[in-house]
This record gives sequence, structure tokens and C-alpha cells, in this order.
Amino acid sequence: MSDKNKVILYSYFRSSASYRVRIALALKGMEVEYRPVHLLKDGGAQRTSEYSAVNPMKHVPSLVHGDFVLSESMAIIKYLDHLQPSPLLFPKDAKKEARVIQICEFFNSGIQPLQNLKVLQHLETLGIDKEGQKTWMTHWVSQGLTAVNELLKSTAGTHCVGDAWTAADCFLIAQAFSSRRFGVDPEAYSEISKILQQHENDPAVAKAHPNNQPDSET
Repeated sequence: MSDKNKVILYSYFRSSASYRVRIALALKGMEVEYRPVHLLKDGGAQRTSEYSAVNPMKHVPSLVHGDFVLSESMAIIKYLDHLQPSPLLFPKDAKKEARVIQICEFFNSGIQPLQNLKVLQHLETLGIDKEGQKTWMTHWVSQGLTAVNELLKSTAGTHCVGDAWTAADCFLIAQAFSSRRFGVDPEAYSEISKILQQHENDPAVAKAHPNNQPDSET
């Protein structure tokens, strides 16, 4: 792959946002150079001047394609649809696309930010201990999964929206991994459980799984 077409992914193995993008890349069969960004070691590599130049928000993931630099998982997956349209993770049909975005935002806005590492670190500075932080996380994760599960009752087929892979499935599977880490069982939610049982063992999901990344610590 020429430098012009080279795709680089800055990722942290345990980051759910990074996991979403890795699933999308694997589904599309796209080659990528993996560059780990350790969010904890030595104060966090995301805070270095080198990485801040890539992403001023100091988040992962970030994608570099030639001289084009992009961050935020939703934007990255949408861009990947233009680079490799099969499978199309944001459907062309306006209503289906809107529904996919809605489900993604349930995760992207309603769950993940409230379990984010920098939020937990800030809670610690406010004197909230590990047990309090866990209570915070499980409350918001459980509330968010309840809402997603209810919505899926009217949108899901074999996947979150109908019977084909979309970005919503990438977000759901990544969140399931994080939820388990935080002590919330995604299998307790009927519609979510059905989708996970069908697709968590998909080869693309396995390839993207945190345990199978170069920087994995498990």
C-alpha cells in the first residue's frame, strides 16, 4: 500500500470507541497499520505533544489516511464507508441511516462518555473512591442498555437494524465488552442478548477483539 493510501489507526486495545472502528475495518477487510496509544502508562500517551498533534481532544481512536487525519469513531466509520463501501455500515436509505445513527448515539452520547477514563479520573479528584466510581458507571451503563434494548424491539432483525451489519452493531458489540468489565451483564437484556449470541463470534469481531490486539495486556 502506497503512503498516499496507507491507513493508520491509533488505538488502545481496551477502548470501546477503538473497538468499534476495528470491527468496521475488519468487516470491510481493510489493511491498517496499528499504532497503540496507552491511556494509562506514564501518565497516558494520549497526553503527549506527539499524539495531541494528531488529536487535540486526546482521545482514541484516530485515523490517518495519507495526509487526512480524522478522529471520533462515528466520523471514522462514516469515512470508511466511502473508502470501502462493502459492507455499507451507514445505509443509503434515509430512515434506516437515521435509525442507525440514533442507536449509535445512545452509546456514543448516553453511555460511553459517562464511563470514560478521564471522567472516572476526575471523579477520583473529587474524592469519589473506586466503589463510588463503580456505582456511577453501573448506573449509567445499565440505564443506557435498558434504553437500547427497548429501541431494538422495534428495529432489530438478525442485527440492530434489520438483517445486515451496520455501525450500530459495531457500537453494540464494543459496549458489551466494556459493560462486562464494569460488572453489567449485557446478556440480561433480551434483544441485546439475541444479537450478541449471533454475532460476537463473527471472525471480524474476533479479529477486532481487545484480547487480539498488539498492545493487549490480557
